[in-house]
Amino acid sequence: MTVRQAIEIAYGHESHTTAVHLERAAAAAGLVADSPAGPLLWVESGQPWLPSLDAMAGRTTAAWIIDTHRGIGWRRRVAQAFDLVFVAQRDAVAPMLAAGVPARWLPLAAPADLVVDAPPLPERPYDVAFVGQAPPGSLRAAVLEALAVRHRVAPRDGFVTPPR
Repeated sequence: MTVRQAIEIAYGHESHTTAVHLERAAAAAGLVADSPAGPLLWVESGQPWLPSLDAMAGRTTAAWIIDTHRGIGWRRRVAQAFDLVFVAQRDAVAPMLAAGVPARWLPLAAPADLVVDAPPLPERPYDVAFVGQAPPGSLRAAVLEALAVRHRVAPRDGFVTPPR
């Protein structure tokens, strides 16, 4: 028999951050805690915010670290404050484990309501669309530029949010 326990989901709020979608799904499943007494899950977002030590004391804590591809150093140090750590990039598991962090891979996914019906692939105006950040000179920008040599790449003028 599986026991389901409600959790507190903590994160720096942005309307399009992963935690917003996670919290909505957890609420629909009846898994969001009404009080801060049960387990706490901190989800990394674009906002520089962490739960206080008092909020973490005396309870099971977990972190879902989303952006290890943008630098693992400080994230590995922060991860040591949690009982369990999930990372969105598989290659971050080994460095976390090497630092003594109990880490597991938990890849990102898109909620079904963000995945809309679309025309068949040959009828779409672009072969490749990128959601995220690809600053000039970055590896992501180089990959997109290389793809654009042979494929139709959707325009990207800075950060593109999922709805856009």
